[in-house]
Amino acid sequence: MFKDDVFCYSMIGQGIIPEQILKQLLDEENGGTLETIPIQFQWECSRDRTSNAILSLGSEEVKDMIDTDGQADAQCRFTMKTTTIIKQI
Repeated sequence: MFKDDVFCYSMIGQGIIPEQILKQLLDEENGGTLETIPIQFQWECSRDRTSNAILSLGSEEVKDMIDTDGQADAQCRFTMKTTTIIKQI
């Protein structure tokens, strides 16, 4: 474990937020923060992507799901959208 690791764990234990920890580390070692950039996470969920995830289980598994439940479902963990493949008659 390095000196900075102990320093960070100590600060976390004191309830200091990550931004403040970075500020102290950067101010000490590099003369300050260069810039801050806002971040944003995006996820493009599509029926094709989710259908491919279902099909990646293998034809026997998908067939068993459809025979048992009449359909195969998958839910995107990011958007919570559900895609359903239904047994066709």
